[in-house]
Amino acid sequence: MSEILKTYNISKKYKTQQVLDGVSMTINEGDIYGIVGENGSGKTTIFRIVSGLIFADSGSFELFGVSNDSRKIEEVKRQTGAIIESPSIYRNFSAYENLKMQAKLCGIDDDSVIEEVLEEVGLGEYKDSKKSVGDFSLGMRQRIGIGMALIGNPKFLILDEPLNGLDPAGIVEIRNLILKLNKEKGITFLISSHILTELSLIATKYGIISKGKLIKEVTAEELIDECEKAITIDCDDTSKIIECLIMNRIDNKVKLTPTGLKIFGDADINQIIALLCDNNITIRSINCVSTSIEDYYLNLIGGLKNA
Repeated sequence: MSEILKTYNISKKYKTQQVLDGVSMTINEGDIYGIVGENGSGKTTIFRIVSGLIFADSGSFELFGVSNDSRKIEEVKRQTGAIIESPSIYRNFSAYENLKMQAKLCGIDDDSVIEEVLEEVGLGEYKDSKKSVGDFSLGMRQRIGIGMALIGNPKFLILDEPLNGLDPAGIVEIRNLILKLNKEKGITFLISSHILTELSLIATKYGIISKGKLIKEVTAEELIDECEKAITIDCDDTSKIIECLIMNRIDNKVKLTPTGLKIFGDADINQIIALLCDNNITIRSINCVSTSIEDYYLNLIGGLKNA
């Protein structure tokens, strides 16, 4: 699997404020990478650096395997589309006219490309409409913005808070559009949000950032493991417990931990305790745990604040 974007210890300071502090992240081809953090955590600054709008004070990045200080970087940037902060749309123009303007900026004269993009973002019915986009809903304007980013057929899309301010229906529309573009066109995404629960419905990988520091990168599968209901057992002889579970046909997923093991799913803690007692297995502690996605995020942020 090839790497689309890799950053190395990127740092950025505005006057005395350290906005980014040694951020290293990796986005692979096909990822929907969600970067999650509170307002002011540095998400937009990362996007601006990667898009070439500003420069980092230190550190570097590779885009499609090309270093940011290479002469070829501008060439590979053509494979990237971006919406930073908000779509740069002309509110007095129609949907078609907005995409036409973007196509001209990209040196594209083929009008069929515009019609194709309108279809892709679910606005094909507006190809002949003179209705100004200023009269569209926020969700529709967001789709136009994504359509403008799609002009030029990019392989990598950077979307800054694409779900921010949308009503529930608009969130579903944009979410489904991102999934469609990822699956059908193979587009890799970098998306920011401060709402982990929304990103959890589409993201395949997460970067959790706070106060300019990337605290953790975690895959969707790893996040599910962290948040799934489980029984944690603190013990020394994990092999004996696993053998006991197998013998009693308890086939829940089991994962070893630094201090023992986790039994995932709806296992009955009273049944587990009885089995351990019947088999003379000594443990230090046993607990039921169930962490919400929000709690997982807040625990990480809290850990940083208390460090």
